[in-house]
Amino acid sequence: MVLQLNLLAVIFAFALSFLLFVLGAIRFLGPITEYGSKRTYRLTASDHLKRRGSF
Repeated sequence: MVLQLNLLAVIFAFALSFLLFVLGAIRFLGPITEYGSKRTYRLTASDHLKRRGSF
């Protein structure tokens, strides 16, 4: 019983560390992969300002 609980704790800790690693990788690779999407977002924002007439 104690061995089963210990195995469950090890699996939970491994899953938590893997989740943190994935979140860190996403945060690290986010600006690189989102550069094009941010560019298009800026373009659409400027188009929106042009449509309003204040730009």
